[in-house]
Amino acid sequence: MYIFIGSMILITYELPDSYRAFYLLGFASIYPIVIAPLVGYLSRATGTPFDRPVNAALWHQLFVLFLISQTITTLGYFLLIIPGIYLSVRLSLSEFYIILNNSNWINAIKKSWQTTEPIQWPLMASAGLLMTLGLFADIQLLECRNTSCLTPWLIEALNTSLSAVLMITLTVFYFRIYSLTEQKEPTLG
Repeated sequence: MYIFIGSMILITYELPDSYRAFYLLGFASIYPIVIAPLVGYLSRATGTPFDRPVNAALWHQLFVLFLISQTITTLGYFLLIIPGIYLSVRLSLSEFYIILNNSNWINAIKKSWQTTEPIQWPLMASAGLLMTLGLFADIQLLECRNTSCLTPWLIEALNTSLSAVLMITLTVFYFRIYSLTEQKEPTLG
């Protein structure tokens, strides 16, 4: 999930620094409100009961996790991308531990780090593939911006939509990994 900081930076590239910070904080504020119901839906769809409301305590845990994970992942990207993917993958199950296991963000990070250790390389390959697809699409959209083949607002809308689709795809993928590692084999229900 944390791979898309690059897309957020691309979207905000032309904004002044103060606006960019507000955009990223706004995204971080909305993220818990979107991710918790999505994970709840995935949980219910696979036969696991889920009735946890998105309240202030859950929002706070996910908000803090998002900020910390984004900071760690971004630092990893500054170290030539591969460390960023590695850190993103190792933190990828954290939000599931917060939402489904009622963990706090510290324990969720620890548990995610432990759980992903034996499967880190296949996860890195999968995340790298999705990141490459997203980056390819971003490059195509930037090329459209440079050649003026689409209006700037349409390019931004396509970029934002693409990021959302890829983020949801990664959420579903990581939920499947979480389900398998927790010995809760999802069933179609």
